[in-house]
Amino acid sequence: MNPEDLNELRITLVEINSDLKAMVQKQEDLHNDIKDVKSAIYNPNSGLYTRIRDLDERIKDLEGWQSNVTKILWTIATTVTGLVAATIYKLIME
Repeated sequence: MNPEDLNELRITLVEINSDLKAMVQKQEDLHNDIKDVKSAIYNPNSGLYTRIRDLDERIKDLEGWQSNVTKILWTIATTVTGLVAATIYKLIME
């Protein structure tokens, strides 16, 4: 091998070494990002699954409230209809 080939080989090795260092740094950054995402999803106090569970509970509470209100409204509507029918019946019979 002549000196030019050795010099070119050295330059190539330095470039490969530099690229490997950059890859290692990017892999560490990616690892940290994945760790942050995992924490945001699985954190027992403020994670995504916790928030979804809390929203499910709130939705169930609202559905229960809606069911109760619907029953009350039907009771009121039935009572009003009965009163109107009784009033009309009294007016017709007298």
